[in-house]
Amino acid sequence: MQSKSINISVIIPTLNRLADLKKTLDSIYRNNYIPNEVIVIDQSEASNFHYLSSYPNLIYQRVDFKSLTKARNCGLRIAKNEIIIFCDDDVEVINPTFELIFKKMTDTKIALLGTYNNLEKIKFSSCLNIFLLKKSLFKVFKGHVTNSFYGSFPLIKKNVETEWAMGFFL
Repeated sequence: MQSKSINISVIIPTLNRLADLKKTLDSIYRNNYIPNEVIVIDQSEASNFHYLSSYPNLIYQRVDFKSLTKARNCGLRIAKNEIIIFCDDDVEVINPTFELIFKKMTDTKIALLGTYNNLEKIKFSSCLNIFLLKKSLFKVFKGHVTNSFYGSFPLIKKNVETEWAMGFFL
């Protein structure tokens, strides 16, 4: 089946992770609906990303700084779509992610969507962080920043308000 293009921009900052980036891109392009714009911001010392030309709708930008925030902002300046996804360079994007995001973002008035790792359970480290006050027990179901500036992913599977957006795919 031929993939269909959808009006989404995906911004992927990368730093010295050629193999991981390739796996991420391969997973993106295996979807039934693919973004009509994938922007790779390369912060690597040596650029070995010659294979990127084989991906359709991919924009490659080499930069001379090392900053996730600056790389995302650089991608924002390039992006042409209203729906923008920040994706880390080591994420597997399963089908039908882009189709669902596009539908959700166009059918409702949502400003931000995030994902959760469905393989991750509440770990001992999460409980320890609550005990050490690095996470709040009262806000365990809400994304937030603690007084110690540690971020917390919400442990939810539904729409929820959040104070903090961080992550690997949002």
